[in-house]
Amino acid sequence: MIRPLIFAPEEGAAMRCPTDDSTIFAGWQVKLLCLIFLVSGASLSTWSSAAWGRELEGHHGLPPTEVLTLEQCIEMALKYNPEMAIARGKIESAQALSYGSWSQVLPAVNISLINGSRSIQGDRVFNQDVPVQTNPDGTVTMDRRETRQAGRSLANFQFNAAADFKLYDGGQAWNTIRRERQNVTNARFNLRAVRNKIAVEVIGQYYQVLKSVRLEKLYSEQVGLNEELVKQVTSLLENGLVGKADELRARAQLNRMRVEWLNQKKAVLQARSALNTTLGRYRGALLSTQRLEDRDFVPAPLQASMDEYLASARSKNFEILRDRGIAVAARISERIARGIYWPVVTGSVSYARVSSELDRVYGRFGENWGLNIELNVSLDLLKGALPRAEYLQAQANRIIAEETLEQTINAVTLAIETAVRDFEVSREIVGMGQESIANAEEALRLVEELYRIGEGTLLDVISARVDLLKTKTDIISSQYDIVIAAEKLKHASGQLQH
Repeated sequence: MIRPLIFAPEEGAAMRCPTDDSTIFAGWQVKLLCLIFLVSGASLSTWSSAAWGRELEGHHGLPPTEVLTLEQCIEMALKYNPEMAIARGKIESAQALSYGSWSQVLPAVNISLINGSRSIQGDRVFNQDVPVQTNPDGTVTMDRRETRQAGRSLANFQFNAAADFKLYDGGQAWNTIRRERQNVTNARFNLRAVRNKIAVEVIGQYYQVLKSVRLEKLYSEQVGLNEELVKQVTSLLENGLVGKADELRARAQLNRMRVEWLNQKKAVLQARSALNTTLGRYRGALLSTQRLEDRDFVPAPLQASMDEYLASARSKNFEILRDRGIAVAARISERIARGIYWPVVTGSVSYARVSSELDRVYGRFGENWGLNIELNVSLDLLKGALPRAEYLQAQANRIIAEETLEQTINAVTLAIETAVRDFEVSREIVGMGQESIANAEEALRLVEELYRIGEGTLLDVISARVDLLKTKTDIISSQYDIVIAAEKLKHASGQLQH
C-alpha cells in the first residue's frame, strides 16, 4: 500500500490538504496522457510535405482567389486608385483658378438702382457776411450779421452706374492669366503621368504575382523531390550502403527547401497585396500566366537605340512635360512679382442721376444727370520689405522648378538605361534557358547515378539539385523581367498610353 504524502505546514501558514491514493493515481493518469500527446505530436511532425502544404493552403486566414486579366487590372486601377481622384481634383482646382484670373482684366461694374434718403434739419442761427450797400463804383460793402435759417426737410433720390477697370499694372494681370492657364495644362499632364504611372505599376505587379506563383509551384515540386531523396537515403541507410551523415544531410536539405517554399508562399501573398493596393482592393487575386508558361518564348530585340528612346522621352514623357510646364509657370510668377515695381493705371466711368423728386430720377432723362470719367496713375514708392520678399520667393521657386525638371529628366534617363539593360540581360538569359536547363538536368542525372553505384557523394547530388533549381528560377524570373522591363521602357520613353 502506498502511503499518502503528508506535508507539514510552514510556520505562519495554513495546513494543506493531504494527498490520498486516488489523487496519486489521477496524477499518473495525467502524466500518461501527456506522454501520449507528445508521441502523437512527434508522429504528426513526420507527415509528408504535400499534406503539410495542403493544410497551409486551406488555412482560413489566406485570402480567396479571383482570376483577373491584365486589362481588367489596369481598368480597375484607373477607376479606383485614389491617385486618379487626386489628379482629377487638381485639374478642377486649376480650371477654377484660371477662370477666376480673368477678373483682374475685366471691368468691375456696379449699378445702384435706387438710393433714397431724407434729411431733416432744424432752425439754424449763425453769423455770416452779408451785403449791406452797393457803392457807385460797383463794389459791395459787406457786414457781418446774425442770420437765421428756418428748419427744413429734404428728400434725395439717386441712380448710379459705375465701371472701374485696370488699364496697366506692369503685366501682372495678363501674366496671372497665362500662369493659371499653364497650370491647367500642367494638371492635365499630371493626370496623364499618373495614369501611365499606375498602369506600369499594375503591369509590373501583375507579372510579379505570376512570377511568384510559378516559383511557388517550382519550390513545391522541389520539396517533393527532396522528400523522395530522403526516402532513398533512408532505404540505403537501412541496407548499410550509406552512413547516418547522408541521411542527416538529406533531411537538412529538405527542411531548407521547405523554408524556401514557405518564403515563396509569403512572396505570393505579398505580391497579391501590393497589386490589390494599387487596384484599390483589399482581397487577393490569382491570375492567369498566359503564354509565358512557354520557356522557349524569347522576345525580339529592341527596335530603337538608347538615343531614340531618350529623344522620345523629352517630347512625350508626361512627367517631363508636366515639370517643364511647372518651370514655365514659375518663370511667369517671377515676372508677376517683378511687375509690382511698375506704375498702375486705372480708369473709371460713372453715370448718375440725382433729384429730390423720384419721377425726375426715373423720368425726364435729359435732366438731372451727370457723367464722370476718371483716369488714375499710381506708383507705390515704399511698401516695406514685402515686394522684395515676394520677388525673391518667386525667384527661388523658379530655380527650384528648373532644378526639379532637370532631376526628372535625369531620373527618366536612368530609368530608360536601366530598362534597356534589364531587357537585354533577361533576354540573353531566356535565350540560353533551354540549353542551361538541359545541361543542369544532365549533370544531376550523372551525379545521381554515381551516387547510386557508390562512386559519388550526397553533397554532389544536393549541389546539382540546387544548381538546377537556381537555373530554373533565373529563367522564370527573366521571362517576367523581360515584360516588366519592356513596359517600363515604354513608360519612361512616353510610348505607354493609357
